[in-house]
Amino acid sequence: TLLASSAASDVYKRQIKMGRTIKLILYYFAYQFAVAIPGMFGYTIWKCFETQSFDLHNAPTSLAIILSLLGTLLMAWHLIHYKYVKLDKQTLASLPLKPTCLYILMGAAAIIWMNWLSEMVHLPNIAENVFAQMKNNVFGILSVCIIAPIFEEIFFRGAIEGYLLRKWENPRWAILVSALIFGLIHMNPAQILFAFLFGIILGELYYRTGSLLPSIILHFINNTLSLILMNVFEEKDTLTDILGNTTAVHVWGMTGIAIFCLTFLLFKKEVKPVQWAVEATEPVPAEETNPQN
Repeated sequence: TLLASSAASDVYKRQIKMGRTIKLILYYFAYQFAVAIPGMFGYTIWKCFETQSFDLHNAPTSLAIILSLLGTLLMAWHLIHYKYVKLDKQTLASLPLKPTCLYILMGAAAIIWMNWLSEMVHLPNIAENVFAQMKNNVFGILSVCIIAPIFEEIFFRGAIEGYLLRKWENPRWAILVSALIFGLIHMNPAQILFAFLFGIILGELYYRTGSLLPSIILHFINNTLSLILMNVFEEKDTLTDILGNTTAVHVWGMTGIAIFCLTFLLFKKEVKPVQWAVEATEPVPAEETNPQN
């Protein structure tokens, strides 16, 4: 009974701490809608006067991407302005050469086996047409390769996971919850599993280093490599198409797992977790202390 009571108490505490996380997610969607709705409406009205027809479906890809970028940049401003995440020497610190090489190799190996696993699961890709339009669009490339790695790490690792690490006794819960949100917010079945697993790895990096830079670098490598492969192998949609047969795909995936496990163990030995204890004077975002403003 005592153990059950303690477990229930832990669950309740975690639910309480999720309030800020839920609020930030709502802010993110609010900024996206606040930019997208007037932007698309303004474009539609302009085209209506120009062509005498009302057709929202033919809005250019660049417009949709630019509006999404503006919403993302506004959310980034919100996080930094209201101090949900601090961008200082600690959160942007680089690692020595050896752990840097280890986490890059670890991340590359993870990308291999996670793509292999995602292909084995055969989840539907409902955003395939979106990716096809973005891969050759300058704003799409900017969004995927630069803005997304920086913003998403500030948001999911810095603002969400960082807060939960300081509030929850078990860091694994903070890593798992932030990774789950990271996966679900992609809203594309083909990406959710990959993003969740990748989010765990990025979360572990942030937990151990206290710096966003390693996770930003890995995120950049993943997104940029994906975009390059989409253009190089334009007519090939799967690893089987690229490697030629399923045996090669399985060998590729298993090799990725082996390299990942080895480099992960070496990285854990090399980099011990930073101290995430809550300070008595931990800053509270200005909007939470002065809600009327």
